Amino acid sequence: MNEEFKYRVVEENEDFNNAVIEKSNVTVKFTMAQLNEDIARLAKLKREVEANIDLRNAEMSNIESHYPEVKEAREEEVFKAQTLAFYIEKKKDRVKLEMKLAEIVKAEEEVAQVVKDIDTQIGIPVNVRDLNA
Repeated sequence: MNEEFKYRVVEENEDFNNAVIEKSNVTVKFTMAQLNEDIARLAKLKREVEANIDLRNAEMSNIESHYPEVKEAREEEVFKAQTLAFYIEKKKDRVKLEMKLAEIVKAEEEVAQVVKDIDTQIGIPVNVRDLNA
């Protein structure tokens, strides 16, 4: 039991879970319901983290069973592998960006054609913002 703090009920309630409790030395008011929510939240978070640890252990075991040499990988080899993975990720990102750029260029061409059509059909030069600005 922590002796530096004293607890007392400052607002009673028929349901003790909703009674307001005061903690001495640091005035903090809370209900047992709030405390129970905190306990439940921490328990859930703990289960999630433990499950993620178990998942990582299973993933590592699977990799080790197919590539046992990873367990003895030197720091330099690990760095090279991480760098390669980073490079591949950036290369994929670049491909996505290039595809997006192609879509934008096509849209610009379509807008330019619309401007040209308006000018031709209506005979009024259309003043539009330069898309390359």
